[in-house]
Amino acid sequence: MIGTKPTKLHENNVKQYKKVFEKWDMWDFAYFDGRDYYFLTQFEQVLKVITGYLILDYKGNIIPFEEAKTLALALVSFNTLIHSAMKEMVPQMLKDMSSYKEMSIHLPAKRFLIFYGLLFNQIMVR
Repeated sequence: MIGTKPTKLHENNVKQYKKVFEKWDMWDFAYFDGRDYYFLTQFEQVLKVITGYLILDYKGNIIPFEEAKTLALALVSFNTLIHSAMKEMVPQMLKDMSSYKEMSIHLPAKRFLIFYGLLFNQIMVR
């Protein structure tokens, strides 16, 4: 697990883009694209209105705009995927499982009867 606390270089680079009366918050996770870790910093106004984002690499350097667009798209896609999975999985996990358990108990018995029923029919046909 890597540290996600902002370093001095992170803070200095973020402060270059921070406007008056804005707060900034670096998210508590790092996005790994297979090569490097990236940190997402969010800028907010006083009323929690998001005014922008800044993506920094592991060392604290500002990512060029074209590369940041690609990373932001990947990050949004990942967040959407996780959100959708949770939205579908959590209600399924909260369902009553008793009917599934009952079915799993009866299913092997049915398979046994079907198998031996077919076997018995084949013996009787011969």
